[in-house]
Amino acid sequence: MKVNALVEGYLESVLMPVLLAQIGRSDIEPVIRDARGGPNFWKEAKRYNEAASHTLVLGLADVEQATCAGGLIVANLPKKSAAFHLRLAVKMLESWLIADRIAIASFLGVSQARIPRAPDDVVHPKRLLVTLARGSTKRTIREALVPDDSGGIVGPDYVATMASYIASHWNVERARAESPSLSRACDRWAAI
Repeated sequence: MKVNALVEGYLESVLMPVLLAQIGRSDIEPVIRDARGGPNFWKEAKRYNEAASHTLVLGLADVEQATCAGGLIVANLPKKSAAFHLRLAVKMLESWLIADRIAIASFLGVSQARIPRAPDDVVHPKRLLVTLARGSTKRTIREALVPDDSGGIVGPDYVATMASYIASHWNVERARAESPSLSRACDRWAAI
């Protein structure tokens, strides 16, 4: 079944079908619209919320610096439709990616002991990923994920590299054991 879906960015567009397949919802084929950032996501979310008054809609974004996911949703969608199945990664999608401690340690070429057990509590998961990549034993990881001295947050091939990780290495069952926000998303979408 084809379902309209709105996501905050490219990595969310890669993760959504992988997550759905891994929780046994391969029957849902998301037709994904990448909003290209948080501000655009919330503008477009209003339209998707209206569409949810007559059809099922999925949404995936980050909480970022908001104090709670529920408050962020209420602030942006005070009358959220029950058919708009919107899930928010706490704090960022990267917290869900590092939640699979076995896969991310192997992929990055770092010790699993360096991966936090409570990824939803990490203040800036994307920066943590880059910090971990700095200590990688794999030159290709360092070159892809670590920024040069120009002042960027991530390296030149960050998005493509992390998309490859999601598609080929990330395991939702291991990840959801470490991330309560991911576990809630899995439960919600499995029950659709």
